[in-house]
Amino acid sequence: MITSIRKLLQKHEIPMGESVYQEFDERELDYLITIGDFVEAANAEKMSDDFYLLEKERNIENEIFWNCPEYKENEERTREINKKLKMKSSKSTEEMSEEEEAGLRAERKQLAARKKELTKELLLETKQRLGYVWQEQKGLRYKSTVFLSGYRDLKKKLPILSKLDLEHMEGLPLFVSNIHLLTKALEEQKEIGIVGGPCLFGMDEVFLHIYLNDNTGVDFDCSCGRRCLNETKTEDTLEEYIFRHRKEIRSIKIENRKTGVTRQEYDSILYVFAFADLLKAKVVIPLPDISYLKYMESDLSGLDEAYRREIMASFQTECHILTDYYLGVIETIAESYPKVEYQVLHERNKELCSLFYEKRAPFLQKSSYIQKLTNVSGRKDAVIDYITMLALPYYVYGISNILQLDSVDETDSGRKCKKIHKKEISLSQILYPEYLSRDGKHTIYYAPQEYKDYLEQETFKKE
Repeated sequence: MITSIRKLLQKHEIPMGESVYQEFDERELDYLITIGDFVEAANAEKMSDDFYLLEKERNIENEIFWNCPEYKENEERTREINKKLKMKSSKSTEEMSEEEEAGLRAERKQLAARKKELTKELLLETKQRLGYVWQEQKGLRYKSTVFLSGYRDLKKKLPILSKLDLEHMEGLPLFVSNIHLLTKALEEQKEIGIVGGPCLFGMDEVFLHIYLNDNTGVDFDCSCGRRCLNETKTEDTLEEYIFRHRKEIRSIKIENRKTGVTRQEYDSILYVFAFADLLKAKVVIPLPDISYLKYMESDLSGLDEAYRREIMASFQTECHILTDYYLGVIETIAESYPKVEYQVLHERNKELCSLFYEKRAPFLQKSSYIQKLTNVSGRKDAVIDYITMLALPYYVYGISNILQLDSVDETDSGRKCKKIHKKEISLSQILYPEYLSRDGKHTIYYAPQEYKDYLEQETFKKE
């Protein structure tokens, strides 16, 4: 679904003047984004931790409340009464008479009634000062996880980002969550870890050609969708097709048409280094070949073991070729940011892979949420890899304050990672849209081969 913030506001019948986006850059409002139909309206109070304007308005309200002596006295006296009644119920002090207890409860009731009146008066004062009720503003939330925001507001929320030398981020809508946690960590000068980076390959780049004994054949796209290109011949997934025709398969060939990295893939690495340099953060970039290999292993499970190993060896070779593209880009970009400490997770980095599996093991053992991910064994391992990679700064560096700087397509991964690790990590999200390709219909990830527009590779290839 190609849409924009402006179109989504119209769809949800939110007038611009009643939205949190009224001061946004026109480019942010009209930037074309491709996301599923998982956007809902959100109220300003829920968004106030992640938006500069809302935080400013909330602070004005808080100032009005705490500059009212009667309101402060009311709060303090209520706390005193609650403390006394709690101590009485726990019998941690001298016995309180029934008359004394009744008097405290009556006083607390009077205080609550007066607080309600004061709140109404102070909210009216806030409205008069602002000219509107700030809590009545509406915004947009994607997958009940990230709020639709923009680079302009984010720079006001995190002023340090004004020093970021990324001109093409100007006018970019963003998807954010827990920005207040990142702000707090920076204010307290705590270490920050950043995780993010590209997928291994997209649609229309790596193919699996299956030839049967009767000289017919079927082609499958090896991206995560496992899309059968011969749609008139089968609607099976790759795994289903192989299992059903396992006795008829004459040969299987892997074809890799990906000849470089796209603009989206390049920027996904550039953003990580640029933010890390500014925030003095440490970086882990996961190149998810280990997940792709596990996906393929699951898809080929219907084959004879010896033949499966042969095909897997061929697929592994292609994965390594693609990983080398990215390693070359990472090394080139890293030269421009020499102060950034970083690590790259990929299948041939055995030491880091071992550390990854070792450090995450306790979380998998005690998390009941893991059982909800998928019932397919091979897929489950791949999915768990993909999700838990976002905790890599914690596993590798022991840094609990993590910024996921990634594509909006990784929204779910961030949400699930937080569920698995609970309070052990503090995960903030700054997610950017998937870029549209030149065809104006597909993101670069889903675009046909002729619209991938790979960048010149000689600069980026790893020696």
